[in-house]
Amino acid sequence: MRKLWRTKKRTSAKKLCPVCEREFSWTKKLDKNWESMVYCSDQCRRVKKYEGLDHQK
Repeated sequence: MRKLWRTKKRTSAKKLCPVCEREFSWTKKLDKNWESMVYCSDQCRRVKKYEGLDHQK
């Protein structure tokens, strides 16, 4: 019988995005930089980056 090796998900590894308040969870793709992840998406990261700037001249 052949065993299938599967990566166990970290079920308790979840974070809350400070921009949209959405909860996002750990995935194998995010494993390398999970500790530095703050935002759930690039869109939320861009919103936070330009949030305090005045775009009117």
